[in-house]
Amino acid sequence: MKIIPLNQPIKLKVSLENMPHSVYRRILVPSETSLLQLHFIIQLSMGWKFEHLFQFQDRRAEPNLVAGIPDDFDEDDFSPFGRRTRKQPADEVALERFAVSGLKSFWYWYDFGDDWWHKINFQKVSKKDMAGYNGKIQCVEAVGQCPPEDIGGPWGYDNWLRIITLTRTTLTTLNQRNGLDPTRAV
Repeated sequence: MKIIPLNQPIKLKVSLENMPHSVYRRILVPSETSLLQLHFIIQLSMGWKFEHLFQFQDRRAEPNLVAGIPDDFDEDDFSPFGRRTRKQPADEVALERFAVSGLKSFWYWYDFGDDWWHKINFQKVSKKDMAGYNGKIQCVEAVGQCPPEDIGGPWGYDNWLRIITLTRTTLTTLNQRNGLDPTRAV
């Protein structure tokens, strides 16, 4: 079991999986952060809009622990990893519970329809991190833009990107063929 000193943050890398480009955030959070608070932090740092259900799950150290917003269906549900589980309220589960277990990563699943999976890795807090840490949540690195809500998950987003690229190319080609310049007013 690992001990986290008082006033030391937990450093996380939150990576959006199955994307056509890298999307991740490195964040520092207080050690007493609950999983519900972490949900809000991820929503804000990724650019999501709090529109869907979510849950956290660990496949190794505590495979039966699922945390989210309990609902009427949870008693009969199975985890996406094939085990029968009972969802615990996310505000009652501390992030530190995962951090001190020696776990290297766990999962955040957002929007059960679009199926956005975020892998959360624990990272070493550096001296530079500690020097800039003021006891508040900090996003220390952000790479890649998060997809829009309700676009159909990673596969819908990939399709959307291909359509946008094709549409831009097609419009440029058509404009050139017809001698049109969209930057000039008529």
